[in-house]
Amino acid sequence: PRIVAISLTSFNDAARVGAPFREGDAVVFELTDAERGAAKRFVDFAAGLCFALEGRMINLTKVLKTDRKVFAIVPKDADFSNAELEHEAGLR
Repeated sequence: PRIVAISLTSFNDAARVGAPFREGDAVVFELTDAERGAAKRFVDFAAGLCFALEGRMINLTKVLKTDRKVFAIVPKDADFSNAELEHEAGLR
């Protein structure tokens, strides 16, 4: 598995998150520039993917002092640390 980093603005980009995750890759996605409604839909979509495929979802910016909104979804068989995911997102 690898880590795919994506910046999303429109819900039309949802396949860019779903396809690599289905293939077993972790996906780090930034929602900072997405409109609030689209960002919520992305989070709901990603949570659904994680539930259906038994992955996990992480809010990478929850405890950081930043205005960025970055999440990661990690397949159940992938073993990436939060530090690796944060690095791919450009947070560290």
